[in-house]
Amino acid sequence: MARSFSVRGDTRKPAYFRVSIDMSLFDTSTDNNTSGAVSPNGNYPTSEDPYITDLSSLATSTTRATTTALADRRERGLMRFEKMVQSLQTDTLIDILDLEIVEANGSAQATSLEFTISVESPDHINLTSTDGIPDGSTRALAGNVDTAGTNTRQNRMRVLASIGINGNSSEVDDSSAVTYSELRHRFLPVTGESEMSSITVQNPTNYGEIYDAITVNEITSTSQISGGDDSTLALKTSQN
Repeated sequence: MARSFSVRGDTRKPAYFRVSIDMSLFDTSTDNNTSGAVSPNGNYPTSEDPYITDLSSLATSTTRATTTALADRRERGLMRFEKMVQSLQTDTLIDILDLEIVEANGSAQATSLEFTISVESPDHINLTSTDGIPDGSTRALAGNVDTAGTNTRQNRMRVLASIGINGNSSEVDDSSAVTYSELRHRFLPVTGESEMSSITVQNPTNYGEIYDAITVNEITSTSQISGGDDSTLALKTSQN
């Protein structure tokens, strides 16, 4: 007998989290593997993929780094961003929305990054594990340290973001250095050309300081606005 199945009327609701990362204390040196902070913009901007230089006017630029060391620093920021997004998908699929970052030019290192995480299936967020929450400090919310089952959705997002920026490691030892290398598209300012080259990146600071730098707020009130076409939905949101 033929049977049919429809998801029309599916009552699942995505969850939204606003993430803010204060990167003002991250290493800003020119050529250390720890520099570069976290950025969605790599070292090779183009007219199709520029970076924002002013949030109020949304002015953009494609100016590139003035030295190879500064180009590598920008690329390290992108490598950390990619690791962070990968880590944020540990429990369930997510989308990154409404990115806010300002980089004055191709050589600059941003001091803050904000974005919204859209979680497709919030019921899959792991609220049992408290791994990655530094204990014995103000970094952890009250009751969330070494107490299984008392984690929060905000804290889980904070942990996963921290793990990604830390090179996919939740080692809370302050002396731990997490280093990895990848083959990347690298801009060569001297010639104006580019090459594929291995770039090494290290966690920008210790895990606890990364966790300290991240704030996560769940967006608790959303309403969908539609012009009659489900493909053009917009969200109005407020945070708790």
